[in-house]
Amino acid sequence: MSATQGVNRKSSAPEPSGEKITDSSAITSKPDTDPMQASENLLARLPNPLADPLDWLSGVAGKIGMPLLRVVLALVYVWFGVLKVTGHSDVFGLVQATIPWFDAHWFVPLLGSIEILIAIGLVVPQARRIALCGVVAHLAGTFLTFIDAPSWMMHNGNLLLLNMDGEFVLKNLVLISAAVVLLGMTATSTSIRLGGIRLNLRRQPSAGSESVTP
Repeated sequence: MSATQGVNRKSSAPEPSGEKITDSSAITSKPDTDPMQASENLLARLPNPLADPLDWLSGVAGKIGMPLLRVVLALVYVWFGVLKVTGHSDVFGLVQATIPWFDAHWFVPLLGSIEILIAIGLVVPQARRIALCGVVAHLAGTFLTFIDAPSWMMHNGNLLLLNMDGEFVLKNLVLISAAVVLLGMTATSTSIRLGGIRLNLRRQPSAGSESVTP
């Protein structure tokens, strides 16, 4: 082998970069996790009912409030509906006095059937909006009793002196408000104005998150 070939072969060999890793922190390694420390950190992040009972109760209410309200409303509707369909309801006389142009013997069972359908719609996600609109319309119609049958609602024609039937109908305002709140929670987008800029808040039904779009 000639000297020229030996020089060429030596020059063609890759040269070292000259960089050396001298800092041990540059080498990434998975740190060891202490199971006891991890469990303590998890417990620290969980709400403590003993530390702040009201805050803990508020958190629980925020999680179960809306589903509980919807289920209870559906329970009331199916309960009252079954009583009307089976003829065990006491509203036959009141309904006949409110809408005398209909026969209560067939209209009340029909009304009960509608109430049962509304109850089913409240627990079916695809029909929830229509059911909540039905709740508002149905309960608003009950206030016709104050116009068509005032003697059934109050004493001596005084609106402030409600009798038992009047109190029964008046409390429907609470149920109407509950239905309006539930209906508002089913909205997929909400538009608000902030500093002259309109923002569209779009809710993702599956994840429950919202995205802001100007």
